[in-house]
Amino acid sequence: MTATGTLLERPRTAPVPAPDVLGVPGRRRRRRTHGLAWWFAIAVFVYLALGALLAFHFDSFNGDAQARVGNAYYVLFSRDPHLAAIGFVWNPLPSMSVLPVLLLSKVWPALAERAFAGNIMSAVFMAGTVAVLRGLLADLRLRRTEAVLLSLLFAIHPMVIYYGANGMSEGLFLFLLTLATRYLMRYLESGSTRPLIGTAIVLGFAYFARNEAVAAIACVTFLVFAVQVHRTRGSTRERVRAGVADAVIVVLPGFFAFVTWAVASWIIVRHPFEQFSSQYGTASQLGAMTAVGFKLADRGLAVQMSLLMAPLLAVVVLLSLRRVVRDRDLRLLAPIALLGAVLAFAFIAYLAGQTAGWFRYFMTAAPLLVVLTAGLLAPAPAGAAGHRAQASRARTGRRPYALLAMAAAVLPSLVGEGVAMANPGIGQEEYLHLSHVFRPAPHVTTDLAPTPRARSLRERELHPASSRIAGSLDGLHLPDGSIVTDTFSPCVPFIILASKHPKQFVITNDRDFHQVLESPSTFGARYILAPADGTLAGLDAVNTAYPTLATDGGGVVDPEPAKAFREIGCPAFRLYAVQDQ
Repeated sequence: MTATGTLLERPRTAPVPAPDVLGVPGRRRRRRTHGLAWWFAIAVFVYLALGALLAFHFDSFNGDAQARVGNAYYVLFSRDPHLAAIGFVWNPLPSMSVLPVLLLSKVWPALAERAFAGNIMSAVFMAGTVAVLRGLLADLRLRRTEAVLLSLLFAIHPMVIYYGANGMSEGLFLFLLTLATRYLMRYLESGSTRPLIGTAIVLGFAYFARNEAVAAIACVTFLVFAVQVHRTRGSTRERVRAGVADAVIVVLPGFFAFVTWAVASWIIVRHPFEQFSSQYGTASQLGAMTAVGFKLADRGLAVQMSLLMAPLLAVVVLLSLRRVVRDRDLRLLAPIALLGAVLAFAFIAYLAGQTAGWFRYFMTAAPLLVVLTAGLLAPAPAGAAGHRAQASRARTGRRPYALLAMAAAVLPSLVGEGVAMANPGIGQEEYLHLSHVFRPAPHVTTDLAPTPRARSLRERELHPASSRIAGSLDGLHLPDGSIVTDTFSPCVPFIILASKHPKQFVITNDRDFHQVLESPSTFGARYILAPADGTLAGLDAVNTAYPTLATDGGGVVDPEPAKAFREIGCPAFRLYAVQDQ
């Protein structure tokens, strides 16, 4: 197809395709592959070393990370091992990516007991993000010095370092989004179908990682349609048909992922969207959090988080759009449409009260800022038409202040992230899990005032407390299926991961959980373990089924607990003996 003369046209002279690591022959291909491998290896080593410090030295664990490792563990080693034990409240890919590592937990128990399999997963995927970003900068034909420094600046972002080390799903999600961005930029430069298919497949996997991928899929679909319509010569009908064809290509894998996950959820748990309808879903958790004073939809906080994550992002986006218009460099639309869509979704969803105000939800600003900064410094595409593009290529090659401009754009975001993570009102999760790392205290007591600092000090006791509870339960020497408990409650996943006998637990992920909970004595259960307090204790399945458990035993247990656990770092748990029926 030839050009139509519009702003978003495909040039009459065929553009030089973006370099493809897998498509460059001979020595050049081997050199680039070797370089990216080194970027990956060094980043993995650094993030994994920091993850080991968090897990083994500082006892710093994120509850969501251990829960995801727990979901994978139940698939392999629970009383009822089956794939659906991975759960349907959260997207499955973070837990599924941990499964191969957990197979080695019988050789190295710390992979499960300290949820270190999750730290390995996050380190691998965040290192992959760094390597993909370095390859993307090579695609832009950025000068080597600038590309290396920009890649380093991204790799040392405080949030990138922390979430590359702590076992959370951010590394996996950023890896998929950055890889999709790289493919989409190749498509916008060359018009080839191959990178468009790559974009589509990666975005489909991104939905299996996080729900926010829906925003990226929708925005990219619209962009691809618009670009192809303007690039195609012919009648309006032919142009629209070409646009629809490319749009279908990019949306189909994401739509398939959405439908597949919804259908699987509907067949197994009788509802297609457990993440919204379940008592464990976002809406229920937000309701429980607001009941104890947690504030949602704070416009000022949303603006603060956005500015601290990337202070100059708005300026860089405007300059990038100017370059798109001036030089017809469509590549810069890719990160704006893909990474920018996820960032906008996080901002809008929080203001609408649909998500908690976690600083990590704004993390896509980091790769977005780096990619757009690189795009502004890079020469215009070889196929871009017009004297302005030629001048841009010549000007970029001799730019004396490129490094200064790059530092001015990116460095403030590193400082802003550090400030936010040290502020309990902004980086709430990060402060909770890192304050006791940087400001250790020798002793923690239960009478500390309920301040963010006190919560952080108690947080470091999560693993030791869970291990002590697990050891106490193991000491009962119970047969399989003896203790009924809900894995949603804080510390319970770690209790099961730390237990030497995980099959003694009847957990929410078991297919017969609700049957056993309804009549525990009938199925041979001897005890029920339930939290006595805590922000989310009201969502616990046991407390929901038996709201008077602590007063009259709900007709199934002795109301006087057989054991009571009041460990710093965990909610107060009570172990009730099941009555014979």
